[in-house]
Amino acid sequence: MRNKLILLLLINILFINSCKKKDNEDTGTGQNGLPTITGYTGTDIVGNTIGPIDHTDWRTTDIWSQAEKNLFGGTNYNSNCTFTDSNLFANGRPNPTTNIANVDLGPPINLSGPSDTTIKTEALLINQHYQKLKSVQVKGHYTFTFSLDSLDNNMSDTIFRVYYKFTDKNNCVRCGHGDILRK
Repeated sequence: MRNKLILLLLINILFINSCKKKDNEDTGTGQNGLPTITGYTGTDIVGNTIGPIDHTDWRTTDIWSQAEKNLFGGTNYNSNCTFTDSNLFANGRPNPTTNIANVDLGPPINLSGPSDTTIKTEALLINQHYQKLKSVQVKGHYTFTFSLDSLDNNMSDTIFRVYYKFTDKNNCVRCGHGDILRK
């Protein structure tokens, strides 16, 4: 019986230690308690995934650290609620890029009628040194196009992060991030 318990314990230890994060996902802590920016999800000009894939990018289900919340003022992060719009999306394209990038955020555009403008969309672009380069705050869907070269002319800065936060009319929050590679 004792041998079986020891064997079971060894198997559990091996199983736990063999589970590692993929190389293309965020790991560690960078400056000011923010996660280290490491991976990105490759997309073409229209946003189709072409690889590699960073499974932490372009989601709306992130659970932010206090340091990440502080980027947006640190308050109103009620995520223990039912968000009124389940069709939220976030996408960066093309990725990687040589300079110009587009980021699409928010509820989908309604081509047959008025689009949802009850959702507040906030976004913040930072470089790999965690310097704030651009921020936006709008109601509803937002696409912003930006030149990485004009926002950050240090060509040794190669990876950028877009943090985004959605707040519905009931103050329910969904948030995420996406990384953009300048090549």
